[in-house]
Amino acid sequence: MNGLDGVDVKLVNSVDAAGELMRWLSTKTEIAYDTESTGLNVDRDRVRLVQVADERVGWVIPFERWGGVVAELVSKFE
Repeated sequence: MNGLDGVDVKLVNSVDAAGELMRWLSTKTEIAYDTESTGLNVDRDRVRLVQVADERVGWVIPFERWGGVVAELVSKFE
């Protein structure tokens, strides 16, 4: 059994997808939040991906392109 069986994974790759993420997030009371980086050195490494999910839907946000979406979701959905 794959750990992603039954999970709908969505990629934020457009303004429409970012809006869909925000609408989805506004209906949630509990989520998981994860980041992927190039390493642990804060002076050298960078955030690559941010992931937000519940038990059924996962969102992948490429940080370099869509970091503004991450900033908005953190400020809006504390």
